[in-house]
Amino acid sequence: MAILLKTFEEVIVLIQHGDRPSLHMVYVGLNKLKLHLSGEDVDCDGAQIIIDDRHEGSEKILKIAQIYTSNMFLGTNFFRKRLKQMLSLMFQLDKNHLAGALLHPLYRKLTFVNDYQRSKTHIYVRQLLTELYGYRTNQSTNNPTVTAGEPKKKKHRTIEDQFVDPDDDEDNDTLGLNPTSNPQANDELDKYLKMSIDDQYKSPNPLVFWQHHQDKLPYLSKLARRLFSIPATSAGVERQFSAGGLLINERRSSLNPDTVENVLFVRSMQKTLKNNPDLFST
Repeated sequence: MAILLKTFEEVIVLIQHGDRPSLHMVYVGLNKLKLHLSGEDVDCDGAQIIIDDRHEGSEKILKIAQIYTSNMFLGTNFFRKRLKQMLSLMFQLDKNHLAGALLHPLYRKLTFVNDYQRSKTHIYVRQLLTELYGYRTNQSTNNPTVTAGEPKKKKHRTIEDQFVDPDDDEDNDTLGLNPTSNPQANDELDKYLKMSIDDQYKSPNPLVFWQHHQDKLPYLSKLARRLFSIPATSAGVERQFSAGGLLINERRSSLNPDTVENVLFVRSMQKTLKNNPDLFST
């Protein structure tokens, strides 16, 4: 059970990382847990992890393990199936979760969801662009961005790396567009999905990419900043409430709300800059 639940702990810690956007991590974390419980997980070297394998070690340990293999397998398999059922009932990918993954350069192809979810996410993002900014697209009826191929198996290093989309085609033109695609320059989402992403933007923080491409994709960059302001969990908000409770005490009961907000903001930025001094460097 310890081995079975270890990945849950790793995913929770990763999603609650507080110094960068986390909305897309719901897509990454949920897929990680599904693979883990399905027995299709991989380790840091890309090798498949067999949860029920207890045969490693000396020959003596091997003989002992073989005696209890059937009972241990049945026990672990029961909890694994039960956890998988609970995961499906308790957690579902929301349209904002998928939109956040779509607007992250590393996960924009949404390789680990089906074609229907991918197509619905494209439609949802275009609807948001229209509702928020009055932006109209001129997309074709057939969406060229929907693909049905299975992702290639490759070695990975971290949980996030396991769900990075396959490499983009190398035959893109100088404008970053696929030359065989329909030339509709005013569809920002279509343009973004066909862009060739430089290696410098393939980082966990998607805001770096959108900061440098806000002139080419002005509406989509605004939407990205809006979506990535949504935290994946309430852990960060709860920490701010705890900090506010320590700040407002009996001797500071008359503090102006704006002052409290400014103090919490400054403390938060100090902590962020301590972990990432180059956050705002150009």
